[in-house]
This record gives sequence, structure tokens and C-alpha cells, in this order.
Amino acid sequence: MRFQTVIGLLLYLMLGTYPDIAYVVMHMVQQSADLTQEHLDKALHICQYLISTHDYLLVYDSTTGSSITACINSDWNADPETRHSQTGFYLKLVNGIFLWNFHLQKATALSSTKAEYMALSDCMCRSCGLKKCFGN
Repeated sequence: MRFQTVIGLLLYLMLGTYPDIAYVVMHMVQQSADLTQEHLDKALHICQYLISTHDYLLVYDSTTGSSITACINSDWNADPETRHSQTGFYLKLVNGIFLWNFHLQKATALSSTKAEYMALSDCMCRSCGLKKCFGN
């Protein structure tokens, strides 16, 4: 029960303010069916990391211009069970991150190059979807 409470807190923090813990938190969620004391210890270690970095900030600096920058990466065949690759990306505006995501790709890529193209396509689709949310 304590593990689920800690993971729920970490999921909330990950979605709201801490994109840097997305990978490890999602990996911990996948382990929640077969828990050990080691899993709880690792979850608490993530909490200690958050406490030690509580003064880190995302800074929006308007002097750098107003261009949007996207950083995209994929890990080819990262999941040994499904052979799906992982995709991670973030979008920055005036040097501050405003959109990020990390997930397994829906299709199996046959090469690392194809996994990168799939990650790029996913990033562009999601960023265009964001514009629709704002009514543009």
C-alpha cells in the first residue's frame, strides 16, 4: 500500500513539474504487480532525489528569441517483450520546456533509423495537437 502511495505522488509530480523522472517512474509503475522491499526503497530514493533538487528551475528567457526548439530521441528495441522502441521528446519556447513526453512506440521499428523517424513523427503530431487545444 505504501508503494502505491509513493508511486501515485511521483506520477503526479512527473506530469506536473518533473519531466526528468518520467522514465524511472514509468518503469516503477510497470513493476507494481510483483512488489518487494527493494521496489519501495527505489521509489523512496527517487523522492530523495526530488528533495535534493527542489531548488532547480525551468527558466523562460525572452531575450533568447521566440523560436520553438524540439529535442527528440528514441531507444531502438528497448522493451525486450514487445520489441517496441521508446520515444522521448520535449519542446522548448524561449528556452523553457513547455511540452514533454516519454512512451513506448506503438509499432515495432525494424531499424534504429526508423525508430528515430517514428519518434520525430510522434513529436510533430503531438505538437500540432497542442495548437488545436489553444484554438489556432
